[in-house]
Amino acid sequence: MERGNRRQPSVTTFGPVGRLLATGAVLLVLAWFLLFGGFFGLAGAVIWVGWVMPRALRDVWRRAELPSTDLTRLRDEARGVERPPGETHLLFRNDGRDGT
Repeated sequence: MERGNRRQPSVTTFGPVGRLLATGAVLLVLAWFLLFGGFFGLAGAVIWVGWVMPRALRDVWRRAELPSTDLTRLRDEARGVERPPGETHLLFRNDGRDGT
């Protein structure tokens, strides 16, 4: 798989809009802890900010994985990089096999 950029949609997000909505949801949970949680909400907010939020935002904003293309395959062949036979995505295969 090729690394894409943060503006492209991935399996878990819908591009920049989905990433912004997911970030907003993470921040809304923090706001809920602080506004309505009282003492236990403060403890929850500390755990949320210290452990949950960094991991969630890291996963949300990770670069999208893209299927390999013919250009990537040719570049890797020129460099001598071996790829597993099933790594190329069915949509991008150009060898006559259509996956059916």
